[in-house]
Parts: sequence; C-alpha cells; structure tokens
Amino acid sequence: MKDQQGRLWLGFKTGYLNVYNPAANSWKVIDDFVSHTIYALAIHGDSLFVGLDIGVSLFLINKWEVKETYKNLGDFPVEIPVNTIEIQYPYIWVGTNLGLAKSDLRYVNLMAPQSWQNYTTIDGLPSNEIISLAGIDSLLYVGTSKGCVVFDGANWRTAGSGLPASPIIQLFVYNGTVYAATTNRIYELTSEDTWIIIKGGFKKINAFAVANFNDSEKIFWVGTDGDGLYSFTSGTEQVQNYLPDGPNGNSFKDMTVDHDGNLWCASAAVNGRGFYRWDGSHWTNYSREKNNIPSDNATSIAVDFANNLWVGTWGGGVIWRSPDDELRFYNAHTGHLAGIASDTNYAVISDIAVDHNGVVWMLNYGSRSGKALVAVNVVDADTQWVYFSDSDGIITNQLRRIFVDHQNRKWIGTEFEASSEVKGIIIYDDHNTPMDKSDDEVFYLTTNEGLESNAVKAMAEDSYGIVWICTLDGLNYYLDGTIGTRYGLLTNDVRSIAVDCQDNKWIATSSGVNILDADGYRWRYYTTSNSPLVSDDVTSIAIDGRSGYVYIGTSAGLSRLETPYIAPESNLSQLKVYPNPFEIPNPQTPLKIDNLAAQVSVNIYTTSGFLVKNIPQEQILGARIVWDGRNDRGDFVASGVYLIVATTPDGSTNVTKVAVIHR
Repeated sequence: MKDQQGRLWLGFKTGYLNVYNPAANSWKVIDDFVSHTIYALAIHGDSLFVGLDIGVSLFLINKWEVKETYKNLGDFPVEIPVNTIEIQYPYIWVGTNLGLAKSDLRYVNLMAPQSWQNYTTIDGLPSNEIISLAGIDSLLYVGTSKGCVVFDGANWRTAGSGLPASPIIQLFVYNGTVYAATTNRIYELTSEDTWIIIKGGFKKINAFAVANFNDSEKIFWVGTDGDGLYSFTSGTEQVQNYLPDGPNGNSFKDMTVDHDGNLWCASAAVNGRGFYRWDGSHWTNYSREKNNIPSDNATSIAVDFANNLWVGTWGGGVIWRSPDDELRFYNAHTGHLAGIASDTNYAVISDIAVDHNGVVWMLNYGSRSGKALVAVNVVDADTQWVYFSDSDGIITNQLRRIFVDHQNRKWIGTEFEASSEVKGIIIYDDHNTPMDKSDDEVFYLTTNEGLESNAVKAMAEDSYGIVWICTLDGLNYYLDGTIGTRYGLLTNDVRSIAVDCQDNKWIATSSGVNILDADGYRWRYYTTSNSPLVSDDVTSIAIDGRSGYVYIGTSAGLSRLETPYIAPESNLSQLKVYPNPFEIPNPQTPLKIDNLAAQVSVNIYTTSGFLVKNIPQEQILGARIVWDGRNDRGDFVASGVYLIVATTPDGSTNVTKVAVIHR
C-alpha cells in the first residue's frame, strides 16, 4: 500500500511494518505492533489504519507514531480481530468474523463503542465473516464467506449476478471497474451489473491486484498459496508464473540432516505440504501433485546408513527415497503396514529412527493388526520386515516417539490412553538381533517410576548417557535406573528435543527454544522478543554437527542459527586457519581456526616463541574457534607471522601459520 509520498507500506503477521522509500532506495522498520498480528492496512492522507488482532490502530505517518487503538467496535466483543479495512471518507469500514463495523472519521472519539455502528446478517449480509471490502463512489462492496453484497448507504443488495456464493478473497477497484477474486477465479463486474470470469484455474488465491501495462492493456497480478505469483494481461491467454525458491510450505513437523549436509523437512500431519530439501542454496519439494507420493501429510523423517531417506506420513505409510532420487512407497496397499481400525488403508507412521546397526525402526501408530513397532533391514527393504506387537511386549498401538540410546535400545513414547493401563515409555532391547526375537527384553517407565506424565512428547540422550524425556507435564531425565525432574521450561508444550556436540539440550516448545546447558542446570531461551526467530511456535529442531548450524522449524517458517558447536575431529591432522593473510582490525571477519579435535587447547605464538594468546580447553566449544587478533592483554598484535599451536590432552600437537597484517 502506497502513501502520499509514494512510499510502500508492508504489514506482516509478526507485527512488523516495513516502509520502502523508492526515492532513497531505503527501508524503515516499525516495531510498534510486534506483540500483535497485522491483518490489514488502509491509508487516508497522513493516517495509516492498521488492522490488528485486537482492533484498529491509528498510526500517524508524519510523526511516525501510534496515536490510538480502537478496541471497542460497537457491540462487537472488545479486541475483536480485524480482517479488512476500507476508507470511504468520511467513513471507515472494518470487517471482522462477526460482521461489519462503521464509524465516521470526523468523530472526536473513535475509541468509544457508541461511535461505531454494526452490520450483520440481520441487516442483510449473507454471512458475518467479512473477508474483503472495496468502495467506489457511494457504493461499498462487501466480500463475505458466502458471496458479495453492495451497500448504497441505505440498503443492502446482491452485488450483480454471476458471482458464486462462496468466499470472496479480495475486492479491487481499478479505473472505475470492480474486480473480485474467489478461491480460484478472477471476476470483473460489467456495466450491465454482471460478473464475468477473466481467468480461472488457480489453486488457491490469497491476493489480487490490477495495474497499467500500456494505454490499452491491464496487467493482473494474482498471489496464491503454494503456487507463487501469477501475472497475465487483459485479453490474452498467456499466464506467467513467478515461483520463488523456497519450501512448499511454512510447516516443519520434523527435520534431519543427511550425510551430504542436506536438510530434509517433513511438513505436517494435518494440511501437510509434502516434504522438502535444502541443499544450502536451493529448495527441492516433493508432493502428491508433483511426485505422486501417497500423502502430503509428512510427519517424520530419518536417514539410514546408506543415505536413503525415510519419510513417515499420516495416512499414506512410509516413503523411501534413494540418493539417486528413486522413490518407493510402503503402505497398507503394499501389505507392509497396517491401517487404523476405522480405515484399513490409512497407514500412519508417527516416528522413525535408525539404530546403530543400520536397522530402520518405525511406529505404525494405531495399527489395526496390533503390530505397531516395525523393523526394516535396509539391505533388502522389500522383504526383510519384522513386526512387534502385544505378544512381544509392545502392549499398545498408540506409539508416538522413538529414539535409540547408546546401548542400541529402542525407547518408545506412548500416547496417554484414559481407558487403558498402557502409558509412559516402552524400552525395547533386541540385543542387536532384530530378526531374532528369542533374546529380546522389554522394560517400562511410567509415572510410578517418576515420570511427570505418561504422555511422552520427545526423547534424546546426551554423551553422559542421560536420557532426557519431555512429557506433557514437564521435563524428566533418566540415568542408571533413576528418574529425576528438571524445571525451567518456558512451557511444558514440548514438540522436539536435540542434543549438540557439547551436550546442550535444545528443546522446541510452543513458546520458543529452550536450551539446557551441558551441566543440566543453566537455561537459555530464544524467542521472537530476543532474537530473529521467525515464530515462537517451534515444532522441530535439527543440528548439523559438521557446520554448527541449528535449524529451528516453526509453524511459520524456518530459522537457522550459526553456533560454535561443531563436532570435534578425531585428530588434528586437518587443522587449518583462514583467512590467510589475516587483516586487523576487522570485526566482521575474524580468523577462524578450524577442524579442532576434542578437549583441545590452542596457543598463538610469535615465530620467536613468545606467547601472545592462550585459548584454554574450556573456551573451545567445538571444532572451530575464532581469533580477533588481540593478545592476552586485549591489544591488537603487530604485523607478522604467527604460529597456531593446537594440543590435545594426550600430547598430540599440530602447528600452522598465519600472516597478520595490522592496518
């Protein structure tokens, strides 16, 4: 939306306003609404009206400040969310899910509820869910979830003929003509008060606009959900699609990093968008539409020893992908998995894990056969499948989470069943012979043993052999047969847990990221209020120990955090430093000392053997550290050649050189 100075205003669901000034080619960020969600913008003169989740806020453009917020829109509930705003001076119209609100901008106090008038289905609206508004002359067009009506100041009537009684996603006025967008079509209102279809066949329209192309043609822009941006000119059949390089959706239910450093993401169990891969530069998407996979509701994802990908779905079984991009499907139709009680073909895979022998284990949630735990020998995945049920100690089919500990035991978190005694954790020990059940052992952990809840949400193990258990009611830890509790989570609504190479526990919750330090006591937190995290609703976390990247999946997109927690090398043979030569002072490009081994210390010397910098073991958090060019006194060193000496506790040492240029 443009203001009088030609600046472009953009509102985001995160509450940020971005203002682009094309004359100066500059951006300005306004954070006055970061604690809320922006749904609509409307400009009149120097006033910007911002539709929020709590009403309408008036922002004064010339002062760059919020003047007031209208939370009482007549008889509607206080702080009702706003869907759309239209200024038809002197009136302001506000659309909500409970109807339409109208006020006069000449009134002194728009914060008073009596300054607003409400319109609902009682007054003639086809639906109270107001989605879009557009004014032309003295007429107001109102798009609802059940079609479009027009108000002439006194009466309501159906807005022309030919428009379906379905959601009107957007209304737009251009050069005296009214246009409407439904879910999949663009319409134009003719002078005969008839709607004609301009273009159809879109998947799901989110936004729509019209602009000049030349004196005789108009260019139409259509924004969609998942298919990118389309444009076409009036009177032509050709449609141009602009699809940005990105994931197929904003949901990240589960993630993993493969042997080549690619990030693989499962979208969601409900309204999923398939699964996607990030190779560090580009995204590749897999979906039913593009790849004919059995289901887009991808819930879990894992990589086996051969770098094959296994994707569990909610209803479509499991998808296998080879490094050569071959796809195979295993589900109820193929006979490899069982459907649920109400649908024999609806095979649900809630989680997948790979054990230390390369065997793939998956949870066939709700299996009508009762064989809810499945092991697959990947040497011959088409034939070597083994199933575990009640007779093997898997005494429920409500299995949600699985992970493998350092003893190769399978820890299985169950879902709470009010009508059953089956709760908590099943620990299954196949003694490294999954195809031979004769030596298997099963153990159980419940609230009787100290769990905060029998509903288990996530599990992981650190290098000390401590198993961290996220339950519905809090965080537990298990060591040597004893269960303890650790307090300090932002919320108990936990979705995922991952442990980095320094034993920091990264816990995904609906209120942000919780990090429990290696000592098991100190907490750190990342939320939208103290970091660039895309959303507090964190659903999954994956850690790439080779790069130190922590991938944080949310319901609104993906964030990536660069950390020093890089898995140490087995030795110092690959020690390297860069950039070389190293110019100082340069806070943007410190010297990186890379490929360090575990428990290493680093000393930096002059060529004459004088120690200028000591970096002890406790300050080294992974395989990489940085040096800013200062000595132990805090002063920048002089130009010259310096020796980087890395030493492990057993006396192993490697030395490399760096040329320092002090500008």
